[in-house]
Amino acid sequence: IDPVVGNTLKTLGVGTRDHQWPVDKSDVVFGLPALQHGCHVQITEGVFSTMSMKYEILHSWPEHEIVAVGLLGKVCSDKQLKKILDSNPASVEVCLDPDAFKHGMLLAKRVSKHVQNVYIRRLTEGDPNDYLVRKIKLPTPERYDTSYELKYKMRMFV
Repeated sequence: IDPVVGNTLKTLGVGTRDHQWPVDKSDVVFGLPALQHGCHVQITEGVFSTMSMKYEILHSWPEHEIVAVGLLGKVCSDKQLKKILDSNPASVEVCLDPDAFKHGMLLAKRVSKHVQNVYIRRLTEGDPNDYLVRKIKLPTPERYDTSYELKYKMRMFV
């Protein structure tokens, strides 16, 4: 990932060694082609987190149509969200790294305006790949709604 000078936009060098062109990462959703209409979606940050969640899904819930996708960062652009929501997901689970929990809350709030069943999985021991490598059970996702948001805000002040 190469930062563009004077701008917060990040680009991905795509192409061969001799011919590369920039792609705005806010246009990219890793794993997007696997999304099918009405499936359950898990949103992660990075490529390895996405692959770890796919591994977890295959071994823990093989009977479910769950697809993990990655944002390539902790912030979900409007373009990325539209691409995910275009699959009309039955449910969405937000599973970002511990340092991005606030961004996960904001994303869950945005998604909840379009999808009825939204969940958030609060990671405390690292990213999904850390859980897989260290053989730690992932925390259970909690349903996101206004009471969850209030409970989270109350915890911040205690």
